[in-house]
Amino acid sequence: MSTGRFAPASNPIDMAFDLAFIGTILIHGRELFLLLGTTLVLLLHGIILRGERFPADRFGDACHAHVDRYSPRF
Repeated sequence: MSTGRFAPASNPIDMAFDLAFIGTILIHGRELFLLLGTTLVLLLHGIILRGERFPADRFGDACHAHVDRYSPRF
């Protein structure tokens, strides 16, 4: 079990951005926000996947710890 700042979820800021995008879509209900929000969520997901590969490529298995990508386990 990993400990430290990112032990519950490794991307809390990115998850907050995703929730803000979803909230904007729900509040305004416009197709433009749906398109922009979906695009931004997919871009953030790609950035997260790239960020997860970097330490593994650089340091190997020494840095590997199981941390949930978006939501913490309860």
